[in-house]
Amino acid sequence: MTLLIDGDIILAKASIIRKCTATIRSLASHEPALDPWLVQDVTVLNLQRAIQACLDIAHHIIAANGWELPSSARQAFEITARHGFLRDALLPAMVSAAGFRNVAVHEYTALAAAVVAAIARDHLGDLEAFADDALRAIKEAP
Repeated sequence: MTLLIDGDIILAKASIIRKCTATIRSLASHEPALDPWLVQDVTVLNLQRAIQACLDIAHHIIAANGWELPSSARQAFEITARHGFLRDALLPAMVSAAGFRNVAVHEYTALAAAVVAAIARDHLGDLEAFADDALRAIKEAP
């Protein structure tokens, strides 16, 4: 599949994703240990930033290729999957990420510490895989 994309946008957004996931990972080994509330706060902020960068990539690809406009964050990932950019195997994780971002932005107090910790432990690789796919698309772009 040949996509129209701006490599500079993809590089900038992929860099944000990698920086945010690295920051979250570094919290576990921080010495001295940080207060749990601070770890959660920094984790949520960096998850928001990383997921927003993924959404920015999705929106850029949608716009550059003239695809239908999404009415929600979730739909942005669904559109990129429908057109073959986002791998089907990664779609559920990215849709969940968009949902988490919406809760984090609009209903911060509803976030459960265990959910935040599980995302940080088990799903940072999903965000990085999305960034890696976008970086690979640069090489294939005309």
